[in-house]
Amino acid sequence: MKKKQLYKQQNQCDVVAEIGSNHNGCWDTALKMLDQISIAKANAVKFQYYRADKLYPENTYVADYLIGSGGIEKGTRIVDLLKKAEIPEEWLDELVVQCESRNIDLIMSAFDVESVDVLVRHGIKRLKVASSEITHYPLLSAVGETGLPVILSTGMSNLGMVENALKKLGHNNVVLLHCTAAYPVPDTEVNLRVIQTLRHAFGLPVGLSDHTKGTLAAGIAFALGAVMIEKHFTLDKNLPGPDHAFSATPHELGELTETVRRTEQMLGSSRKVITEKESGTMEYTPGLFAFCDIAEGSDIKENNIEVRRRNKEGIGAELLDIVKERKARVLIPKGAPITWDKI
Repeated sequence: MKKKQLYKQQNQCDVVAEIGSNHNGCWDTALKMLDQISIAKANAVKFQYYRADKLYPENTYVADYLIGSGGIEKGTRIVDLLKKAEIPEEWLDELVVQCESRNIDLIMSAFDVESVDVLVRHGIKRLKVASSEITHYPLLSAVGETGLPVILSTGMSNLGMVENALKKLGHNNVVLLHCTAAYPVPDTEVNLRVIQTLRHAFGLPVGLSDHTKGTLAAGIAFALGAVMIEKHFTLDKNLPGPDHAFSATPHELGELTETVRRTEQMLGSSRKVITEKESGTMEYTPGLFAFCDIAEGSDIKENNIEVRRRNKEGIGAELLDIVKERKARVLIPKGAPITWDKI
């Protein structure tokens, strides 16, 4: 596959708040979440557009790790659980408007071919393919054929699976997201170095779908070259539903965004130069001083000068070899700085 870098500058990172299904099917909740995302200064929001009865066979029950979380009981059918949080098609046009009014990019995950057509028809400009769908080749082909920018999450996959998925997409306008599909993921399985592995393997921009606790992973990921951090988002971890418990609250999302922005600033430039703040401090770097009284006409030698920190005046110690063997034009008292007008 042809390698091509298609993204913004390396020192910028998008923060994506993944609402997913955490709106619980309530429009007012979705709007409140958009408001909080805007306050947290995240760049984008991501929703999931699916039809529950197309995702799972009818008699598929929730995984054990979900039982007891968000009021989910053993024996709950996944279809029944997800049905409550479906986004109706009627929401889509207004979601576009609401996101634009808040200067938030709108990203939608599609889970079946028909949904791709619906999303494109309603003006969605960026599509996401979840880790669970990385081998859903009909979906990948349909997403790729739209020509829209794509975010491809890579949880539960190896490099060969990612390569096959990219071939099905058929274009390189893709951001890969390193992801560990565990909720939450233990620190020992985050493996943030995979961000570099993916970038080197495919020549594409890479981000992180962050399922860890806290904000540490986000800052490290950006330092490793991530161009995007996606984090699940909720108004309240105690709300009913499968994803709330491991999602970031408004306060936590704000912290994550601040962490990424500060990391951007701290990484700064790769050019080794004297910074603006350092230039003032340089006035106090080592300089040359008279070790004893140096009489007018005397030679300047190592035994009659010494190095001390300067107080804004005097010749720098790095010029010692130039100063040596010159003569004092005037009496230089003991302890006085050696200056060019005195030698």
